[in-house]
Amino acid sequence: IVLRELEKPPAPGPGRDDPWGIIRNVVYKSPTPLTAPTSIPHLFYTRDVDWFHADGNTRSLLERNVAQGIALGAKVDPSTKVSTFVAKNIVRLQEIVGKLNAPRWPADVFGAIDDAKAKRGEVIYSTRKYPAADGKHYSCLDCHASRQSQLFSINVIGTDPIRAKNFGQPLNGKPFYEVIEQSIPPIVEATFRAEGVPLGPTTTNEWRATGQYVARQLDGIWATAPYLHNGSVPTLYHLLLPTDERPTTFHLGHRSYDPMHIGYEIKVNKPVFTYNSSSVGGSNAGHEFGTKLSDSERWDLIEYLKTL
Repeated sequence: IVLRELEKPPAPGPGRDDPWGIIRNVVYKSPTPLTAPTSIPHLFYTRDVDWFHADGNTRSLLERNVAQGIALGAKVDPSTKVSTFVAKNIVRLQEIVGKLNAPRWPADVFGAIDDAKAKRGEVIYSTRKYPAADGKHYSCLDCHASRQSQLFSINVIGTDPIRAKNFGQPLNGKPFYEVIEQSIPPIVEATFRAEGVPLGPTTTNEWRATGQYVARQLDGIWATAPYLHNGSVPTLYHLLLPTDERPTTFHLGHRSYDPMHIGYEIKVNKPVFTYNSSSVGGSNAGHEFGTKLSDSERWDLIEYLKTL
């Protein structure tokens, strides 16, 4: 009930939520409008990621999982700091997630990849440079060469800024990341100790507010629609179009895949949820790299992206 009272447009919708707004509301009892629903990211190659989330704000996978668990209903005893989340289950889930690799394009379902087009697309991906607001020129490969976090300013990417800015907003006079750094570790330690589960040598406690967005390697990109950090673009084809040619609304909460444009079918019967890019935090603007390609070049690039 508290969340519904505080919630303001846009509604989160399937596969999206405003995680840090929820944590501020539920964990820290700080009424915060949920203005930055973020598309839930894929989990491929999590073992290789150095900083997590769309803005690369933490190395602390365990702490972010515990914070999210509390936000979703796990209780915490204020005197002992012991929580009702199950420590051994979180450890096991992290082990499983750490084994996930990107899926390969299912040629038997969606058709074989055109090798000639994909080879031409690989050249575009690797060598074609696009100008950015920082005066530099970037190819797709320049930004997406690594699974490690490469941060880019909002001005360079041009995507909706609210998600990156919200995490940097202070809480009770302190930087939000400092509040998390100080408050979550005692809960983790007390709960693991109570269950007799060792924390292990790889436990980290590093948080930061970057005010930027991360670009990572595009393994399995064909399977990760909708695109951009807020899930505001339904297909890769539309992402390669100028902002004013991208759909302003499309449907989510269904399983109709568009193997031609690579992503969600835009219109379905009996839609569960309609995404509206005019909503707060929902802009589909930005990332206009490759938007001036010819249509044949665009299709070649998409064919190559199927191979990743």
